[in-house]
Amino acid sequence: ELIETLAWAYERTPLANLIRWRDGGR
Repeated sequence: ELIETLAWAYERTPLANLIRWRDGGR
């Protein structure tokens, strides 16, 4: 369940958005 919490927090982090945006920009 710890991993689930980490994944949830990661998805809500602006950093994830940045990485997604960078990945999608390619």
